Amino acid sequence: MEKLILRDFAFNIDEEDFLRAVNIDKDEDPDLATEALEILGKGLEIARPKAVCVCLAVDVCNSRVTIGDVSFENEFVAQKLSSSGICVPYVATCGTEVAAWASKLTDPMHSWWAQELMLMLLSCSMKELWQRVKANCFPNASHLTALNPGSLEHWQIDGQKDLFAMLSNGDKEIGVELTPSMLMLPHKSSSGIYFSSSDEYENCELCPRTDCPNRRAEFSGKTDWRIQ
Repeated sequence: MEKLILRDFAFNIDEEDFLRAVNIDKDEDPDLATEALEILGKGLEIARPKAVCVCLAVDVCNSRVTIGDVSFENEFVAQKLSSSGICVPYVATCGTEVAAWASKLTDPMHSWWAQELMLMLLSCSMKELWQRVKANCFPNASHLTALNPGSLEHWQIDGQKDLFAMLSNGDKEIGVELTPSMLMLPHKSSSGIYFSSSDEYENCELCPRTDCPNRRAEFSGKTDWRIQ
């Protein structure tokens, strides 16, 4: 698969889901619900969530990982990708359009609602990306998971530099900027490497942050991946 840019895919954000996300009961406070849905409508008018990915060959030699033309040392990543053969680096985002709109909101409540909308838009882009990657690169895989730089101490945030280099400027094509501190702009963006995992591994198993709203698996009770 060549570099894939997702820009104009169909997505949907349900009004009831949005109201739940911003903790508004329309029966208890219909006026506030109406105000929140107006913000939702304005945001959706300009929202263009996006994503980029590319399927690349993986070569692992001890702790040395080579993905496409990018090589780096990381024992954890090497262990997880050792039997993959291929992987799919990606970046997904809520989109620069809605981020620029949200930055101009002056009402703190409206600004918070916009931030929640941006999270939901990021989720839409991640869902579309996952479906495309599964269909195009891992159609027969029993489990598809991702490694994310900065999500665990085993692959720290400076791994963003290597990941972005794998995308051959695809990040710029969807408007995502990597700052000197390795954070992404827009802030509601996500990066990682999809790969096929027969043992159904998830990063969440090694993360003790049990209150994370994006948790995909229970914490195993250990943070050291070497301990079986």
